[in-house]
Amino acid sequence: MPAPADPPDQYDEAFAAAYAAENEGNAWNALYERPASLALLGDVLVPGGRLVLSTHHPALDHVLSGGDDYFATTLWDDTWTVGGEQVTMRFWRRPLHAITDALSTAGFAIERIAEPQPLEEARERFPDEHRLLSTLPRFLFLAARAT
Repeated sequence: MPAPADPPDQYDEAFAAAYAAENEGNAWNALYERPASLALLGDVLVPGGRLVLSTHHPALDHVLSGGDDYFATTLWDDTWTVGGEQVTMRFWRRPLHAITDALSTAGFAIERIAEPQPLEEARERFPDEHRLLSTLPRFLFLAARAT
């Protein structure tokens, strides 16, 4: 098997900076150059290797960001309460086709796209959260294979 290609230095540094600046679960949303970051993943996966991603649903991000154009790629900040403190999170908001195009451009074949729903058992225990998660897509799961 050939050795993986070396990533461009400038991108490697940008990826490391984005990863360090954001928490692990938000690294995907912090990256502007998704095809390049996915190509790096493709370099370490064997052909047929599987990539599974979870990200915000683009329809939700469009609503929360107050965007006028669903098809535009925009940078927006959202404030979360974590441990009683306000934390500002930065996201690149993209339409669904930009997410799937990034995977395809990087050499991945998409196997599945899912919009997860909460378990029915959660309705009684967390009624407000269950209603929110059941009425507007919040997350998007993607499974793809390296080609």
